[in-house]
Amino acid sequence: MVESNEKSEAILQELKKISKILVLVNASTIENELSKIAKTDARKKMWVLIDGKRMPQDIANMVGVSGRAVLYFLEDMAAAGFIEYSPREPPQRILDYVPPFG
Repeated sequence: MVESNEKSEAILQELKKISKILVLVNASTIENELSKIAKTDARKKMWVLIDGKRMPQDIANMVGVSGRAVLYFLEDMAAAGFIEYSPREPPQRILDYVPPFG
């Protein structure tokens, strides 16, 4: 059983490496798609604050926008496939990528 867990852990680590490589290779495409939704400074901040721990209202308070504005943003991001989100759960980014917003 220990050997099976070690193999599973090794596979998981390899998949994480592959995922990071794919994000790096496709960074410009990802950034382009993100910028279609995260157009304003407030929305860019919301993206950065999505960490799988903060609830939408926490994000709203930190950014200084309404809870409704955050919910609209989360719905847009979920529809585009950038996050996993369900009510009463903290939103989680699918891609661990924060572009150099400028």
